[in-house]
Amino acid sequence: MRYLDVLKEFLPQVFKEIKEDILNDSDTYYFIEDKKVIEDLIKTQEEILFSYLEGFSHQNDIELSKLKEFYRKLKIPYVVIARNIDLLKVKLLERISIEKENSKEFLLEIKTYMENLENMIAYQYILSEIENIEELAKSPFTKYLLYNQHVVFLQKIYSSIKENDLSKFPILTAEECDFHKYLSYPESIMICLDSNLCMYLEKLHDVIHQITNAFFVFFSKGKYKEAYASLKELIENSMNLSKTLAGLYFIAFSDAETNFFKTLKYLVDNSSLENFIFIIDVYRLKSLYVFGKTT
Repeated sequence: MRYLDVLKEFLPQVFKEIKEDILNDSDTYYFIEDKKVIEDLIKTQEEILFSYLEGFSHQNDIELSKLKEFYRKLKIPYVVIARNIDLLKVKLLERISIEKENSKEFLLEIKTYMENLENMIAYQYILSEIENIEELAKSPFTKYLLYNQHVVFLQKIYSSIKENDLSKFPILTAEECDFHKYLSYPESIMICLDSNLCMYLEKLHDVIHQITNAFFVFFSKGKYKEAYASLKELIENSMNLSKTLAGLYFIAFSDAETNFFKTLKYLVDNSSLENFIFIIDVYRLKSLYVFGKTT
């Protein structure tokens, strides 16, 4: 109770200072232009955070649910919220350390309590951010091999997090992923006859797996702030890969016949074996194409 009295003594002034900082910060208005909306959000956040801090040393599940719901629905970037919560932590610790003697133990407890809050908020942002993966699955390009495989991989991540079942999480290297194998399939060769494009896809795919595995390590250890940063990077790179694949498939299949024959010629020219490929138009029976290579 002594600790709770200390918190209640300082919180009103700390919240007042933070409100002034937020309202005077031009970056805040970049995300929300209406000052009244910002003030309402600040008021709601203060009420929720005050309830959270009142629960210091004993948590109330109802108050925790309100806190989680508030931040899960908030349409403000995590970096802005994290900065505000960190500001609250710093100001609160400063005021306690200045005005209360022998408060080292209390300071450490409050610091840990506030860091748990930051971590909890990061987790709510992860649940919101993960929904962006579902948007990729709505693309018409999911019918194509590489695009579809990438979406399948991302959906495994999505299901694992949404269902809170890390046993479903796809932990594997880029080389172990089917995407790597599919890069050598004729359909894939057809969309990236340019070796530089193939190399770009392969490198980007490798980066995605590295970030995914980093995200899993952070998330599985409950380090949600670091996990959220990894997830943002994962989704950004996945969007880049998806856009690149969509563009390549669009170009390749906008003139499918020409690119099909270019692919056949490429496969024959780059084979070390003796190969002959015959293509007959069985509907019109008037065209015969032959590609051949002898050693």
